[in-house]
Amino acid sequence: MRPTLMLCFFLFPLFAFNPAIGAESTGTPIATIDITMKKTFGDLKGDVFFVNKINGKQVGLYRDRRVNARTESSGRGETREVAAGKVQIELIAAVSFDMSVAYVFNAGNNYRVGGIVELELLPGRHYVVNGLLTETVRAVWLEDSNGVVVSDVIESLGQSTQENREVTLLPMQEALKRYGAMPPLPSHHPLNRVQKLLSIRLGATFTHVVSKLGRPDRDEREESIPLFRRGLITVYYEGLGTLYLVGDKEMFSYVTKIHLETERLYQAHGEAFIELVLESKVPETISAVLARYKERNDFTPAVLDRLARYVEDGYLTEDRSLADGMSYACYILAQENTGKFRTLLARVADGAGSSKLLRHSKKALKRMPEPS
Repeated sequence: MRPTLMLCFFLFPLFAFNPAIGAESTGTPIATIDITMKKTFGDLKGDVFFVNKINGKQVGLYRDRRVNARTESSGRGETREVAAGKVQIELIAAVSFDMSVAYVFNAGNNYRVGGIVELELLPGRHYVVNGLLTETVRAVWLEDSNGVVVSDVIESLGQSTQENREVTLLPMQEALKRYGAMPPLPSHHPLNRVQKLLSIRLGATFTHVVSKLGRPDRDEREESIPLFRRGLITVYYEGLGTLYLVGDKEMFSYVTKIHLETERLYQAHGEAFIELVLESKVPETISAVLARYKERNDFTPAVLDRLARYVEDGYLTEDRSLADGMSYACYILAQENTGKFRTLLARVADGAGSSKLLRHSKKALKRMPEPS
């Protein structure tokens, strides 16, 4: 076979199945899309939110269903460049396991929802597929790098089984009220980088982190040891926090833990920091921050009122990850010595949707001072 023909033979699949390369070759503006993976049981299980098709064409963003670290660090489905402009995107949210046999033993909890959204991708913008998978809510959407929903939301609500659950398309304006984040702060605002950090979720890629916060002030790296340990990257952002990522190479690494400099941020920004934490709508972040203040009794009335609204709005949820943060909020509200929030805690203790929140709200209620 002639060298020219051999070269064409090997390059054809690259151009045929990678729309970004074809787009770049014709000068078409580019946008990028990340998948999101939320690990829920160590390295064995996770919720994955990804792109399946663009304009009806299979793109294979996250081809492998498994959540094994070796599969993740292979780079398949981490970030994809796509041609900017008006598109139809099929988004999917699904539970993913390391071992195929786990799907059989977890048959009742293999949550999945998917559908098509239409939107315009702007040139040079970075987007993230995100969503929620619980017993009562299964949803998937596209958001921008600030965590703001930019598409309609594909969702399925209610307690019914997977086979007869109705899937609906929630318009973006309504979706912003239910799933959206605060509008991004101006770049010169002192809380701008704090807001960006709070919007980062577990499973985010190193590329996504840098797109929000810039290069870290410093980092430490530990190379992988075959059969014993995966590669680790620890990045430090002065005055903000530390992010821990798994993976030897930056472009294939993903966030597994976020440690905020909580006390320093609260001292610097006070009530505004707590507001941003709650508005981030990231369960792991909310839980981690409120856990630090579980025994604190010197919050201002404004902060306590905001925590009360947070509990009031969400205590019926059955999602344990959301219940964590609200449980800590109940303990904080119980520290208020006038009994102002007794009625709220009694209502939560009587009707919380999560058994965990039910248990902890009852404990918090017992801690409240007896009414005089």
